[in-house]
Amino acid sequence: MMAAAACSKNRDSALFSQGEINRDSALFSGNASAVANAEINREINRDSAHFSGTRFISVRFGNVLGSSGSVIPLFQQQIARGGPVTVTHPEITRYFMSIPEAAQLILQAGAMGEGREIFILKMGEPVRIADLAREVIKFHGLEPDIDIEIVFTGLRPGEKLYEELITEGEGIVPTRHEKIMVLHANECGNGDLLPTQLDELLRVADTFDILAIKAKLREIVPEYTPQ
Repeated sequence: MMAAAACSKNRDSALFSQGEINRDSALFSGNASAVANAEINREINRDSAHFSGTRFISVRFGNVLGSSGSVIPLFQQQIARGGPVTVTHPEITRYFMSIPEAAQLILQAGAMGEGREIFILKMGEPVRIADLAREVIKFHGLEPDIDIEIVFTGLRPGEKLYEELITEGEGIVPTRHEKIMVLHANECGNGDLLPTQLDELLRVADTFDILAIKAKLREIVPEYTPQ
C-alpha cells in the first residue's frame, strides 16, 4: 500500500525510516510497535519489486536527542518542577544522535540508495539513561541525588534494558560513508502470506488472549522476543 502510494505520486524515490526522529524508544524493544516497524521495512522492500521508476529505501537508527517526546525535555520538565527525575532502570541504555546529524545521515543514505536497501546508521556507543539524567541535572546547575532525586520506576511492559539495532540473521556491509552501513537481511517469511497472517492476527486479537497474540506476532516476525 505504501509503495503504491509513492508510485501514484510519480516519485522517483521513497525514503522510509525505522527509528525515532520524534521520540526515544528502542527499535527492537520486544513491543508490538517495534515488531510493526520491522515488518513494514521488509514489506516495503518486497512490494517495491512490483513497481518500476521509484527507488524504495529504508533507514534504521536509534533515538534522537531533544526531539518531540524525547527523554531530555521530559527530564527538563521534571527538574523545573523540583524533581524527582524518573528513569525506568539503573542499567537501561539507548543509542542517541542529534536531530541535525540524524536528518543529514537519513538524506545521505537516501541519496546513496539504488532501491530495496535497508541502511543502518552508526550510533556510536550506547548511553546509560541514568547517566544522561545526571548530566541534564548538572547542566541546570544542580546536584543529582542532592538537589534533584532520581527515582527508578521499573521497566515497562515490553521494555528491554538494551537496544538492538541489528537482529539475529542480519549481516551488515560498509558503505562509502563511514557512518552508514547497509543490511543484507534474510527474508522474513513469504510476503504473499502477509495479508493472510494479518487477518489471522486480527482474529486472535479479538480473543484478547495475550499468549496467542504474542505467538502470532512471533510467527510473522521471528526476531520478536515477547516478554
